[in-house]
Amino acid sequence: MGMFFHSSAAPPERPADPAVRRANLRRIWPLFAHYRLRLTGLVALIVVAAALGVIPAFLLKHVITAIQNNNARALSLNAGGIIAIAIVTGVLGVIQTLLSNQVGQRVMHDLRAAVFRHLQRLSLAFFTRTRTGEVQSRISNDIGGVQNVVTNTATSIASNVTTVIATAVGMALLNWELALFAFALIPVFVLLTRRVGNERRRIAKTTQETLADISSLVQESLSVSGILLGNGSAEEKVAIFLVSWRNRLARLSVFSETVPLPMRRQDIADFLGLKLETVSRTLAKLEQKNVIRVVPKGVFLTGLEQTLLVKGRSFQPQI
Repeated sequence: MGMFFHSSAAPPERPADPAVRRANLRRIWPLFAHYRLRLTGLVALIVVAAALGVIPAFLLKHVITAIQNNNARALSLNAGGIIAIAIVTGVLGVIQTLLSNQVGQRVMHDLRAAVFRHLQRLSLAFFTRTRTGEVQSRISNDIGGVQNVVTNTATSIASNVTTVIATAVGMALLNWELALFAFALIPVFVLLTRRVGNERRRIAKTTQETLADISSLVQESLSVSGILLGNGSAEEKVAIFLVSWRNRLARLSVFSETVPLPMRRQDIADFLGLKLETVSRTLAKLEQKNVIRVVPKGVFLTGLEQTLLVKGRSFQPQI
């Protein structure tokens, strides 16, 4: 289960070796082992629904023939058959959706429990090396994406494959010349679908990475706010605020020891739960200690992080 997590310094790439992909797939199959009976029933329903979906084409042919021959009885029987098949197909679709969701939700429960057990066995070094928000994103966002694949995508793939096969057989039986022409167009649609699939895979990967970054930012923001509003001194609160703001800008690719302060000192004081004169006095005190230098519209940090460590603060800003 270690594949679900990675450090911020080494983002994972999709394995290029087909053997590695097959090995990853073999790790997924055991999740479904306890639900073989339901999966067998689901596959059977998909095959039956696909076969029934082809029959109306043959019945429609007989309907047209009955109309041409003014055969009311044949027309009624074939039209009734089309209606009956539509009803049966709808009922099978409901049962199919029920089974797929039951299997999907139970598999996701097992997966979440396995991930949680794996997290409990990890060393403390992993949690100091990996952003907390990223771990939360793996549990919520990534597993949520897997849930969509298990409950919807996998069922849709199986249904579409069986439908295509049944339709191809039906077309060949009805008119093989027209079927041959349709089959000749399949490579074109396969190529287009493959290109769209690759693009969607790239977008999905970017989306999951962005969600991980958002979760990390939110978690870090809440953690920093808790520290800032705690029982620390005014000097510690201001120092942590400046270092955190510098590191937040670094995450946005703004690398500089000079921290721009677009907000007013009153805004900083309100955020830290301090008075305006306390913030001004603290900045002057830190400047006297040569750990910061106040510049126009900002502050230049020289040794603020070392000052925090000397004071015994356990807070270490994450970049």
